[in-house]
Amino acid sequence: MADMMGILGATNADLDVQQARISSDAGVWPGVATDMTTALTRVESGTLMIEGRNVSLTGTATPAGKAAGEAAIASLPEGFTGTSDISFYDDGAPFSMIVDYDGANATVDGKLPAGFGASLTADAVGVSASGDVATAYISDDSGRWPGIANTGLAAFPNLENGILQIADNRILLSGLARTPAEAGAADAALADLPEGFTATTSYDLVDDGTPPSYDVVYDPATGANVTGRLPSSLATTDIASALDLDTVSGKPTIGLVEDDGIWATVANKGLSPLSNLENRTLSVEDTTVRLTGLARTPAEAEAADAPLLVCLMAIPQQLPTI
Repeated sequence: MADMMGILGATNADLDVQQARISSDAGVWPGVATDMTTALTRVESGTLMIEGRNVSLTGTATPAGKAAGEAAIASLPEGFTGTSDISFYDDGAPFSMIVDYDGANATVDGKLPAGFGASLTADAVGVSASGDVATAYISDDSGRWPGIANTGLAAFPNLENGILQIADNRILLSGLARTPAEAGAADAALADLPEGFTATTSYDLVDDGTPPSYDVVYDPATGANVTGRLPSSLATTDIASALDLDTVSGKPTIGLVEDDGIWATVANKGLSPLSNLENRTLSVEDTTVRLTGLARTPAEAEAADAPLLVCLMAIPQQLPTI
């Protein structure tokens, strides 16, 4: 018994042992008790029962502890009967995953089921992954959790950066998308979640898809200045070319949402009359094109209006003018 106490040491063990007045036959029993007590210390929690030549070991353990306990049972001397029922230890916390993706690398934290680690996460995102990930000894009983995680990760290629959180039966995804189209693609990636799972998404947009809004102020003496937000099909070089200038001043932003080139047509038609006016400005906002300036004669005013009327005849439903 002293040997068993020495093996157990300071562990929180509950012993139910009686010391017999007779020795064991062939001196085998003490060795079995010592070996099995050593095996008991390898499990996280468990029960060892030795009754005569019948030995049983039950409990929860790490993979190494489970292997040690089962090996001890398998190596019992001839004449002993042993059984083991050792399951993998788990701390009881639910599986969870937080992935912080910066567009090039991913940091993974959380508790993942056995067989689904950071390397698989990296493969799903297509980038390198690191982080403080705890991989459980147990797997997901339903078998659905890895698939759910990969479904969430599949949204990342549509984002510039983002954070994915998976816990219980919820997926939370937030991040930065270039345009509403990429945000929609990220949402679509989450459309096939199993029944009972929900996804909540929140995105910031580099370009929210609102119509262009910009001003071109032209003076023959000083040139042209451009402010506002240009459509994707119109560059400042296009404006300079339409005004027969080498360059224009100003630092307008450029939209990312693709258009069919209609805005370049509007700009060309709207800019051409500026040379016929004084104090001249072309303003485009939403679906309104506004040309302001001072014409010296009615003929010059008509000459300024004519290109805009041609433009409107080509696209009458899209860009009314004032």
